[in-house]
Formats: sequence, structure tokens, C-alpha cells
Amino acid sequence: MLRVVDIASHQYPIDPAALDCDAVIIKATGGTRYTNGYPNEDHDNWREWADATLASGKLLAFYHYAMEYGEYNSPAAEARHFLDTIADYIGRAELILDFEADAQGLPVSWPHEWLDIVAAETGCSPMFYAYASYLNSRDHSEIAHYPLWMASYLDMYDGAGWVDNPENRWNTGSWPVMTMYQYTSTGYIWGYDRRLDLSVFYGDAADWNALIGGGGAVDTRRIDRFCDAMRWAADSDQVGYSQSDRESLTAADFFGDGLYNTDCSKLVIEAAKYAGYDVDGATYTGDMTPAFLRAGYTIVPNDGNPLRGDVLLNEGNHTAGWLGDCLSQASIDENGNIAGGERGDQTGGEVNTGSYYDYPWDFYLRPPVDKSTLGDDEPMQFIYQPDEKPYLVYHDGTKNIGLCNPDQVVALQDNFRRCHGKELPIYALGSKESPWGARFEQVFPYMDASDVWGGHAK
Repeated sequence: MLRVVDIASHQYPIDPAALDCDAVIIKATGGTRYTNGYPNEDHDNWREWADATLASGKLLAFYHYAMEYGEYNSPAAEARHFLDTIADYIGRAELILDFEADAQGLPVSWPHEWLDIVAAETGCSPMFYAYASYLNSRDHSEIAHYPLWMASYLDMYDGAGWVDNPENRWNTGSWPVMTMYQYTSTGYIWGYDRRLDLSVFYGDAADWNALIGGGGAVDTRRIDRFCDAMRWAADSDQVGYSQSDRESLTAADFFGDGLYNTDCSKLVIEAAKYAGYDVDGATYTGDMTPAFLRAGYTIVPNDGNPLRGDVLLNEGNHTAGWLGDCLSQASIDENGNIAGGERGDQTGGEVNTGSYYDYPWDFYLRPPVDKSTLGDDEPMQFIYQPDEKPYLVYHDGTKNIGLCNPDQVVALQDNFRRCHGKELPIYALGSKESPWGARFEQVFPYMDASDVWGGHAK
């Protein structure tokens, strides 16, 4: 069990490092305009507190106050304000939605969307905070898979300090259990001479960090590659539209030098493969969903607010990718037909980008959130095949080493697994048409170029 304090600007000045607690929750934002600070939001005291909390070894969380000033905003807009503000701490802090006062007049779909956005963009399991009376007055089953922080105060705890097992006389509504319990708003502890909100977290530091997502930053490389591929196809004149010639574009052709044709589904499927998602089995809009779900994607209702990397899907007719600032899609050939025409984009609009529109989409397919597996001091290490050449190379973080026997791969994997508990990544880097392997090797030279099986290191 952890002892937890939550603080906001009205507690200024306060030193989180001096508090007798295990974790500190800091108000970061409210609505779309407010950022917590003293004497006003132009001061980033919240950041000073966050740094002091982490430096002291305490666990950290941030909360967002829904509908600050009583102003209605979309959940997407409020989530964006919150995430942009605390971006530097994602992966190091638990994230929480404070839902009280005016916000309690909103439908449950509002916090559902906010929580889904924060979870998708950060990889954490965001917490939902509300008073017990409100939780027991509504059906919250659609968000009950998110952890609950419930507030319920008993007179017996007015002016109290830490209570390891505070009594609770309320049900937890749609949640089978609560993750954290705020049992008083008038508590007193060492390190501060005024009243504080005191809570107990039903778990240990490992449980807290599990909500954050295991630490480390969110790794967006696969999403970046998907969006880059979709944008290249739309912006270049190398990719045109034709259902009869759709197979001419494959994942290996992105950023190549040739001319290709595709259609809406083939473009999205091959861009996903290029990004590293295993969507084998997907061939057209009607069978994309099961293949993408197997690759870790999730179905998200069409709410008009896709996230970067989302696949927009109408299973009967059309699909596109959302790149964060625009939509990318394959539309029609240069003759206004769905089949025929020359390879390449003859009109500039066969594959194109544009503003969001509702086709209508049945739903969005949202890519899985990847967490970086590299620690701050851990170099990148991997084995790669450069530009389709008949050999492999080991990159140890600082240099490239040509492998002269297949057994070396087995030995490297065995020792790496014993030391790190995971496999060395092995992948193809570049192709004959797009020599990314050669570009990589311009940055990292070979150590004592040696013979390798099937060829030479250089």
C-alpha cells in the first residue's frame, strides 16, 4: 500500500521532496486554457514540483481537471491540452482524469473518449477520479476497465494523518474494486503545515509503474513509418490508381525509383507492412479487420477524431490513413475509372492527401502503442541484412561487424538472451533500390572488414 498526496497551486509553496508520502499527484491542466501555476498559469510550478518529486525518489502522477471554468470542450481538445503540457514526463508519471463539479453533467462517453485518447497516445492505463456519490448515480460500465480513484470523506478522518486501511461506506459503482481511495481532504502530515488531500493506493511501486506502462518513452517508429509511406505515395507522382494493377505496389517498393499502381486497400495494407505490422492475410477492405486485429490494432468507434496512424475503414468500400494533419488515400485512375490507366500518378490526384471527411467510416483501426525497450544508457544493438545482400552484419551500438559464419548469429542470440532476457532484433535494412543499409554504414563504419558468408563486409 502506498501513501499518496495530491497538490495544486493553492498549496504553494510546498516541497514534494519534504512530504511524508510515497507518491505525489500534481494538477497539471484544466479545460483547454488552464495550466496549473502560482500565482497564475504563467508560472510552471507544476514542473518544479514534478522534478522535485522524481529527484526525491517518489512516484509521480499528473491530473487534468475536466471542464475548468465550467466551459464545455471536446474530450479530444482537453486531452490534447493535457498531453502537450506534460509531454516531457510521459512514461515517467501516471495520468489521471479528475471528473467533478460541472463535468458530472456530461455523458459517460466524454470521459471514455478522453481516457481512450490518453491511453492510446501514451501506453499508460489512465486513472479516473470522482466522488463516490457520483459514481453510484450513473452507469460507468463503459469505462470501468480503467483504474478508479474514488473520493469519500468520513468525519472521523478530519484532521487525521495517514490511515493504512481507511474505512469506506460506499460502493464503487460500476467498478468491482477501486485502485486508490481519497479518504480525507483535511489531512495533516509531516512536511507541510496546512491541510492536504490524502489517499491510499492499493498496491506497491511495481503496480504503480505498471499503470504507467513499464516506464520508458512511447516508441512511435512504426507509426512514423506508416505515415511516411502513406504521405510519400500521395505526394510523389510514382504511385497511381488501378484495381487491375494493384499488385505492382508492395511494401518493398515504398520510396523506390519505379512507377507503381495500387488501390485504397492495397496502399494501406502495404504501408502497414512497410511499417513493420504483420497484417498478412489482409487483401481488401472486407478482410482487413481480422488481420489488423491479429497485428495488435484495436477497433475504435468513428467519432470524428482519429489519431495519427489510425486506419479509417469502411469495410464495404473504402479505406484511408490518418497522418495527424491530413488524410491519405488512393482514389481513382487518370481516366476516372477504378481499373486501367498507366502506372504512376498522371493527374496528381490518383493517390492524394486531404482534410478529414467521414466516408462514412465504420470505425478506426488504431495501431498498438509501442514502448521503447532501450534504457537511457543502453546502446542500440541488432543484426541486419543490408540492401538485400547475401550476408548479415552485427551492429553493437558503435560499429558494424561482418559475420563470417551463421553459427555466430546463434552465439550472439544466446548470450544476448542470457544478459538481457530478450532477443537481438534481426531485420532487413534497405533494398537494392533504396540502399538504407549503405546509408547507415556511412555513419557507423566496419570494425576490421572481414570476409562474411556469401560476400564481403565492404
